[in-house]
Amino acid sequence: MSATGIKDTQNQQSSPRIAGQRFAYASFHASKRIAQRTSLDILKLMSYLDADVCINIGYHAGMHRRHLLFYSAPDDTCFVAIQDPRYGKVVTVLPLEYHRRLAWAVSEEQCELAKQRYYAYIEAQEALQRLKSEKEYATAPKVKLDAKEQSLSIKYRSVTTTERTYKVLVQAIYISEDASSKKKSLFRLLVSYYIDDFQKSIKGQLSNPTLYEKIDSSIQKKRLFQGSVYALCFQNSKDKSVFYLLTLRHRNDAEWLTQDYYKQRRHMEQVLAPYQTSYLALPAPQSETFLPVS
Repeated sequence: MSATGIKDTQNQQSSPRIAGQRFAYASFHASKRIAQRTSLDILKLMSYLDADVCINIGYHAGMHRRHLLFYSAPDDTCFVAIQDPRYGKVVTVLPLEYHRRLAWAVSEEQCELAKQRYYAYIEAQEALQRLKSEKEYATAPKVKLDAKEQSLSIKYRSVTTTERTYKVLVQAIYISEDASSKKKSLFRLLVSYYIDDFQKSIKGQLSNPTLYEKIDSSIQKKRLFQGSVYALCFQNSKDKSVFYLLTLRHRNDAEWLTQDYYKQRRHMEQVLAPYQTSYLALPAPQSETFLPVS
């Protein structure tokens, strides 16, 4: 992309929002890319973008897409989040090499600035947390655990030398048309393990792109609107009290997207209503029998 296609976004008017209000949210596609390409929690990354723990490096001329450079400490590298500044929707997250091929190159100076901004934010958050902890400690009653209580607080994991398998039920948690939260089973999954740690085993599966393809396909087969799905639940079929919850977006975002979706759907039904009649119907397709290939 030529330099003329890159515009500075500092003078671009941002969407109005109340101080402290969450703005950024990840699309379903962006949620998959964040899980595949980074080691960051999705909601944690959204909070970083809202707190401006990133560098606005420009946008494509004629498109509502700003490119936000952020530093990921677990990966020790930078990524670019592409966001619609009107609604806060993050459409995807790109590694630097992908961004260079698809848009333009990111300089080392910009990466260093994004890294400095991240550590300045973390330092400020730690200072606030220390002040909060000191205040809570000063006002909290002092409780001393005996040796037995301390031993009960230690959690152990069993280790096996033979490969075992979790039978996992994958469920979508979504907003229905009446704005209530509902859960729908998508499919069952077999997850192998040696160390009996359900959450760690599930997290190890989240970098597998075929898993997300299967989730996408199952959501379509179940006739769910993807924007209404705000979390995925991986539940141990043997012990239903054991599960891992993967949050894709905030519930409020899913509720807003679902309301907008059904509003558009009702409008289309009203537009098409005059053209519907019980006296006209398309002929049913004839059944076809495929002959075996000789």
